[in-house]
Amino acid sequence: MKIALMSGAAKNAGDFLIVDRTSKLLKHLCRDVKINKYNRWQDQSKNIESINESDLIVFAGGPFYDGLLQNSIRSVDSIDKMIPKVMILGGGTGTSVSGRENVLLGIGKKPKELLDRIKKHGEKMSCRDYNTIINLLRAGYSNTIMTGCPAWFDINYIGISDNMSLHLMNPQKICVSDPGRVDNQQQSFAIVEYLQQLYPQSKIQYVFHRGWTKDDFTPKSVAFAQNALKDQLQRIGIECIDISYGSDGFSIYDSCDIHIGYRLHAHIYCLSHKRATIHIEEDERGAGLNSMLGLSQITSYNKLIKNISNHTLANIFYHVSKNRNILRDLNNNITLLNENDWQPLKTAFKIIDHYFPIMCNYINGYVHSKVDI
Repeated sequence: MKIALMSGAAKNAGDFLIVDRTSKLLKHLCRDVKINKYNRWQDQSKNIESINESDLIVFAGGPFYDGLLQNSIRSVDSIDKMIPKVMILGGGTGTSVSGRENVLLGIGKKPKELLDRIKKHGEKMSCRDYNTIINLLRAGYSNTIMTGCPAWFDINYIGISDNMSLHLMNPQKICVSDPGRVDNQQQSFAIVEYLQQLYPQSKIQYVFHRGWTKDDFTPKSVAFAQNALKDQLQRIGIECIDISYGSDGFSIYDSCDIHIGYRLHAHIYCLSHKRATIHIEEDERGAGLNSMLGLSQITSYNKLIKNISNHTLANIFYHVSKNRNILRDLNNNITLLNENDWQPLKTAFKIIDHYFPIMCNYINGYVHSKVDI
């Protein structure tokens, strides 16, 4: 079987993790599969012939439905020329934090053509959380199924109940993942200083998922801010690590006792390896995951933003009004977890394992595999 995988991986380590986990799931369920990767952010009209030689087109993970709304997934521009079936795998919404009821109203012609095509064929669209399902339902698409994101599942860890460190009360090493938004950098620095005071014996490593180098994917202004933060961290003795341009760098989280930070895929990676993790939400992507896994929600932003329905006003409010109680919220969450033997995480591990066969059955419906899951 030949699969055209529309990859969203460019620089952010999290996007590479999605592609890696998707590929491994497909190979696990379809042993003779051949996967060809295409950049979903780019127009693929020149590759239509090779794409049409495939048996299946796969769009996997990320805020896929938001991308359709924003017309940023340029590969969809050629959807009318793409012949194979299309499978959406663990797509999501949630890059906003405003109170907009439906992020999919006003979707463009080609993206709508893709969603309508899947609906017309009586096929379901895989979603990574229930917030996404609600958004799709409000837009008129009830053909959904909750599978979770493919990044949730490391096949080698399915069925393992707990892989957490024995040093959670007094961690020897903590990894802090960087915020995706520059306006949260100083908040993250304050968290590092707080962790140094709380765990003076711990080694703290700060992980940049997009690195700190200016290039085609990072403008000069962002690179400047990232380097300024890196220098600030190094002055207080923090080791900074760049894991951009691949998924191998995620192994850094296997060597720490606790991950605390902003990157959703650092959180997901630790959950998939049944390791201790505390996520600080920057938008509804983290909120959607934590709410369905029963985990405490710590927001970087002022929660009053959810009462603002206008997206532009909400974005302005986001920049100027942060969660001033974030250190208190983080301390309360750590205390809660320690007092309860980190049981909320153990419950979350079970929920992820619960969705693994659901994800596999969904994929099997497209690849017709008989592999025992």
